Amino acid sequence: MPVRVFARVDTSRVPDESTICQFCHWLERYELTPTFLVRVRDPLKAHGLIVQTGLIVDAPIISAPRSTKNKAGERDPEMKSTKKGHPWPFGQKAQVGTEGNDLVHPAVGTPAKVHDSTVREECLPGEEEEIYGDRA
Repeated sequence: MPVRVFARVDTSRVPDESTICQFCHWLERYELTPTFLVRVRDPLKAHGLIVQTGLIVDAPIISAPRSTKNKAGERDPEMKSTKKGHPWPFGQKAQVGTEGNDLVHPAVGTPAKVHDSTVREECLPGEEEEIYGDRA
């Protein structure tokens, strides 16, 4: 279940990326970020809606040129396209599990078209009681 469905977020009312960036820059300019975060964090914490510990697995796409100018005249077989916006990105994903600010679990490189959930187990240490994600 996507987080936006779980959190009951009406996507028609969510601001676009540029509006969010402008808001973040405004917070930084007037040095309001710490105040803002405390005012958002405290009510969420009071209702038990903040996870204090855990592991995050993310899979950023590492772009690669679409060139076919290798010796065989073919693309690298480890690079693929994936649907994420337009145009489709081409390259690999670095499937990485992190815990806290300094602990990185084994990373797995996959073609960009490989879904994150297919290698999730390889990025986790194996001691998880619960796993949350933004997509299944």
